[in-house]
Amino acid sequence: MKLVQPCAMLNFLLVFVCTHVASKKLSRVERFVSNQSLVDQVDIFVGTGGHGHTFPGAATPWGLAIATPWAHSFSVSEDWDSQSGFNADQESLNFFGMAHSSLSGAGSGELGEVRLLPVYMERGMDQDRPATRNSLLTASCSASPGRFSGTVNSSGKEIFLVSSVTQRAAIHRFSFKEKGRRAVQLLLSPAPDSFWGYKLMDYQIHASSKSIEGCSLSMNTGIGGAESLLCFSMHFSATLSNSTNRSSTDHSPEILLELTEEDKDVTVRVGLSRTDIHHAKLNLQELGDRSLEEVAQDARQMWQEALGVVDAEMPAETGKVFYTAMYHSMLAPQLLSEADGSFRLQRKPKGSPSIGWEKGEAFTLADIDSMMPIRHNSKKDPMYHTFSLWDTYRGLHPFVNLIHPEMGRRFANTLVGFGNIWGFLPRFQLLQSPADMMAGDGGSIILATSAREGLVDRNRAFQVLNASRRMAVDERGILYKQGFIEERGEEHSVSKTLEQAMADSCVSRLAMDLGYEADASFFERRAKLVFKYWNKDEKVFAPMIQGSPENVPDVFNQADAYQEGTALQYSFSAHFDIDHMMALHGGKSQFVADLDNFFNKAPPPQGQADLRLSILHGFTMGNEPTMHIPFLYAYAGDPGKGQDIIDNLLQQFFKDGKDGLPGNDDFGALSAWAAFNILGFYPVDPCSAEFVLGRPFIDRAALKVEGGTFEIVVHHKSKHSIHFQKVTLNGQDVDLQRPILPFSALAQPGKLEIWMKPRMK
Repeated sequence: MKLVQPCAMLNFLLVFVCTHVASKKLSRVERFVSNQSLVDQVDIFVGTGGHGHTFPGAATPWGLAIATPWAHSFSVSEDWDSQSGFNADQESLNFFGMAHSSLSGAGSGELGEVRLLPVYMERGMDQDRPATRNSLLTASCSASPGRFSGTVNSSGKEIFLVSSVTQRAAIHRFSFKEKGRRAVQLLLSPAPDSFWGYKLMDYQIHASSKSIEGCSLSMNTGIGGAESLLCFSMHFSATLSNSTNRSSTDHSPEILLELTEEDKDVTVRVGLSRTDIHHAKLNLQELGDRSLEEVAQDARQMWQEALGVVDAEMPAETGKVFYTAMYHSMLAPQLLSEADGSFRLQRKPKGSPSIGWEKGEAFTLADIDSMMPIRHNSKKDPMYHTFSLWDTYRGLHPFVNLIHPEMGRRFANTLVGFGNIWGFLPRFQLLQSPADMMAGDGGSIILATSAREGLVDRNRAFQVLNASRRMAVDERGILYKQGFIEERGEEHSVSKTLEQAMADSCVSRLAMDLGYEADASFFERRAKLVFKYWNKDEKVFAPMIQGSPENVPDVFNQADAYQEGTALQYSFSAHFDIDHMMALHGGKSQFVADLDNFFNKAPPPQGQADLRLSILHGFTMGNEPTMHIPFLYAYAGDPGKGQDIIDNLLQQFFKDGKDGLPGNDDFGALSAWAAFNILGFYPVDPCSAEFVLGRPFIDRAALKVEGGTFEIVVHHKSKHSIHFQKVTLNGQDVDLQRPILPFSALAQPGKLEIWMKPRMK
């Protein structure tokens, strides 16, 4: 593949243009050629069915504004698989309007804030009312990056809707296809039958004949009581009736806006802000006087630029999976700050510090400036929100650090900002609050990884990490006092200790990089406390009772000591010290035998839904704790077995289609796993700043890096040739018994060349 410079006329598109000369054999296998528009390779509906929980609406890369349908199943109350506002497995959905917030792939915590619902009026008992049954026909829905459209049946009459977005604004067009009284409802309350959704705490609305502005203040009940302020400034192309001012003190949090008979189409322009109405008005100006089609085209170009940092050649179906995975990896975190650098975060907790708030703080808009004060950052350092840290430290953030280092830098600086404002790094960060979801300290792992990879000032990062990691809070407080977590009275004690050990190890290695030997020693010693949990007879990390690991009656199924996993799965989760972990298993050969048993003989795990999604014997592809395990074969000198497993997992569980994800995408976590593995490597231990070679699915790829291109070329790859014969990095042979690639080598111009051979029988 020949790489040429981007066209000067389109210098804002950082897209590699390639030429490809087709061979005579090409007709046997359809190839994906990278001079096609990359946005056309994205299937927005991947993950909107099954248990993927992705949303199909319009978005920009890491942008604030979202315009997505909000609808639930007619047949299932509090439907887990509708919590992103959509479920492609249903023929029709109960439609509650076009919403301006959603969580991509989440397992809990439904949003759907500030909805616009186009409706026909119908006759009620005493007076006309908005249609009570509005159905979104899923087969009618169409989407591409930055654009969504669909058809709604409102009281038997059709409404066609189409939406697009900029970074901080949205635009909608509602086309009423039939005669009848027409209206648009503004809805601020959560949709009925939400799955752990939000509670509206306060709101204000100011309306006139052509515009509406206001704010919605809510608390998310699904992820630790996080607070959300979303302000809006809307301009309508039609003249509205029922213009009024409303607040939570005297009115319902909705407005019915009737249209005239002449208004068959209405366009709504929406400026959005998580700061105040003033900034929502400013953000409305992002749309300018552009049409919806022009806004959608500009959003498409933003996605073309974002996807274009990787120019790859591979089979057509794999190309769809890869660029869709890249797309899903760029939907979170989301922009929080304004163009002038201002933003709001909830105040620092009073009294005893807490890493996660199990309950939020209820307050009103009158208290917003004291409870959620406006803060200011440099325009060059925008702030972001919604970090699903337990899920994303493993693969998503390392992927972003590699392919979009500027975004990795921004996310790391945002974490530093959280630490400086709150005095700690939360275990989950949602909207404008620290939140309480999952275990451990993924934020410290991400920040330490980014610092070790050179994306953020190391000393500045270490100051936050050192202070946060020494706080005697959550399970850290117990480890301080007695060196282990007693199983009685502490749920998930084993997985919590393993997660804390990973964070301590990361901070220890950063301290050592900086020459802070005493700090490095402190965190290393605490990381190694988890090895007390090793039960050598069962070869698992076991719950501690009176200072000793107890027996685990059932290592194959979920138990209280393990979060979303089994004892057997977590027996491979000390990957911050892989050599020590292999020694506990009995050395390399026995470690390989234990992996063989795990992948080929162990019974499928039983437990909560996350644990049972897309399984391969003891392995769960649909959840995060096991993602790294196939690559452990490479550390034991037997990478071929790992390549066989990876080949099976990717082809079996990642597909082009609505059920193309093996489980909840968790803000891009599963998608990042797929994208990494198609390229052919993965960060088993993120803080090592290294990748382990896997089984590449590409023929070649060019990664745009600072100063040029990092090229990957794979020779002799076929369906059966998936093992390494030879690997070179910048002309130097890579040890095939432990095929490690440093982040620093892949983040600068260079070349990785791989020669494949048929798999061993």
